[in-house]
Amino acid sequence: MNFERNMRGGAQFKKHLGSLLLGVENQELTLTKEQLDQFATYYSLAINRLDDLTFRRKESNILPGNRGNGGAGGGARSHHQHWLRCL
Repeated sequence: MNFERNMRGGAQFKKHLGSLLLGVENQELTLTKEQLDQFATYYSLAINRLDDLTFRRKESNILPGNRGNGGAGGGARSHHQHWLRCL
């Protein structure tokens, strides 16, 4: 994952991560070198802190076509559902 280079859509992606992982709105997630090196662990721990309803609400605000849906819907497109199937 490259947080140093500006890539098309990168700023929005970082804002989505900030919203999902830290609960900050309209603010890009910034990571230290150490956090970036351990991003998989950091992400897993941050996601696991969220209960299912909170995760779905945050996810619905990020997914296209679901903005402001407050956790309704998502269904097969749900990242959380994908991870539950993997576990």
